[in-house]
Parts: sequence; structure tokens; C-alpha cells
Amino acid sequence: MKKFSKILIITIIIFAILAIIGFLYIKFMELPVIEVRHINLKNVQDGSYIGEYKTFMVKVVVKVDVINNEITSIEIIEHQCGLGKKAEKITKEIEKLQSLDVDIISGATISSKVILKAVEIALSEGKNRMSLIIKGVRSMGTLIVYATKYGCTEKCAVILSEKLTGEVDLYNLKTEKVLNLSQYDKVIIGGSIYMGRIQKEISDFCIKNLNLLKEKKIGLFICCMRGGDIAKAQLESSFPRELLYKAVAQEVFGGEFMFKKMSSIERFIVRIVAKLDKSFTVLDTSKDMSNVSDKSINRFAQRMNNVCLNE
Repeated sequence: MKKFSKILIITIIIFAILAIIGFLYIKFMELPVIEVRHINLKNVQDGSYIGEYKTFMVKVVVKVDVINNEITSIEIIEHQCGLGKKAEKITKEIEKLQSLDVDIISGATISSKVILKAVEIALSEGKNRMSLIIKGVRSMGTLIVYATKYGCTEKCAVILSEKLTGEVDLYNLKTEKVLNLSQYDKVIIGGSIYMGRIQKEISDFCIKNLNLLKEKKIGLFICCMRGGDIAKAQLESSFPRELLYKAVAQEVFGGEFMFKKMSSIERFIVRIVAKLDKSFTVLDTSKDMSNVSDKSINRFAQRMNNVCLNE
């Protein structure tokens, strides 16, 4: 009888733990996903710009001053934040690094991301103003279309854009809404592998625009932590066969485990997969990991740059 009671108690405890984990996971999934795009300050006209963003009971309005392609000051005009006021110091990091790729403030995650998004929106206004100043007909250039979950694909897309010749535009499928493919003669498509699949946004984009994409010079890449034949198989399963046959460049850029941005459930899953898959090294989930390959990005960029536009 005592043995049965112990088994019953253990069973109840296990179910209670699973219920708590499920509840926390649902709450995590309810948090807003805020994607912050990279803005090249070289493309931002001097001036003062207002950016506003609101989500999840947090609202931020900022004024960003740009002089000589540098952010000289960021003023928070309004911040409805609850307990997230300490996130405001993130503006100093943006000014210091001249980039939106900064660490979020611990204990004020949502407010930090909303501030970053508001600054991005302000800088985007400056970028649009610069585009209006440019006169004449814009020559056809290269478009990098991507989707990112934790930021690795966006980071690789930015690095790649700086290695390509000619004019290059970046387009995040999760945040941008309007796209005119007719402006470009080269289109590069990239995404990250999550739970064995590339983002749905990438798959939908390829299918929706397949006929038009077949008329372009195409490059395809993925970001993932796997290597060898497994990575190659993931690349080939991520894009339509017609685009794979046509692509002038295909690469696996490597990937990152951004444990600080993962939920406890996701970190747990990664540890389990690492134990089952001997190709993974021992993981310390307290530290982020990266195996992004500069060599792969350089090789990809060289192939795209060598494409003969008149063939």
C-alpha cells in the first residue's frame, strides 16, 4: 500500500510539473515578437526623426538626431512602461555602438525591445528621406530577402550585404509589407532552421513569387548549427526545386544558439537534442554559441558578384 501511495504521489508531482511547464510555455508564446531591423546609417539623411511603437502595454516615442551618418542623441519623449523604466539606458548603448544590435536590459525585456523598435522606425524615416533626395533612375541592384527568429539570419544578411557590389537592399519578411521585385536583377533568399524547418515566411514567399523569381539571378542560404550532409539536406529541403536548380550560389552560413533569447522550454529541448545527436558538442546554455562561417559568406558573395548580368 505504501509503495502504491509513493507511486501515486510521484505521478501527481510529475503531472503538476508538466502542467506548470505547459502554462509557462503558453504565457511565453503570448509575449509579442518584436523584430528589430538593421539600419545602415550611411543611408540616413541628417536630421531629427520621431519614432513611435506600442505593444503589450508599453508605448515609446523617441526623437533621434543624426549628423554625418552618426546618431548624436536619442531622446525618449514618452515611455509608458510600468516597471520597465530602467530600459531607457539602452539608448546610451545605441549611441555608443552606433547600432541597434545591443543587449537588452535585464528585467526590462519588453521595454528594451519597444525602445529599439521606436528608434528603428525613426531611422527608417531618415532612410526614406535620403531615398527621396537621390535623383535619376535607380539602377537595378540586389535584394536580400530573409526571415529571422533570434537575429542570426539578419546578422548574416547584413554581413553579406556589405560584401556585395552595387546597391543592396535588405528586406525582413516578418516586418516589411511592401516589396517590388521588378526593381532587382539579383535576389538572395535566406532563413534559419528552427525545429527542422525554415521559416514559413520564406516558404510562402518562394511559392508566391516563384515565376518572377525564376527570371532573376538567385542566391540561397540558410543558417543552422548542423554541418556536412545534414546541413546540405536541410538547405535542399528549404527551397523549391526550381530555385535550387537556378541558384548561382547556395551556402550554409552556420548558426547560433542564442540561449539568452530562448525560453526555458527551448533551452531544455536544445539540451535533449544535443544529448541524442553526437555531432553537437557539450552545451553550456548559460553562454551563447556561434559557428557562423565568414568563409562561407565570402564564398557566397564572390559567386553573386561574379554573376554576368548580361547572360
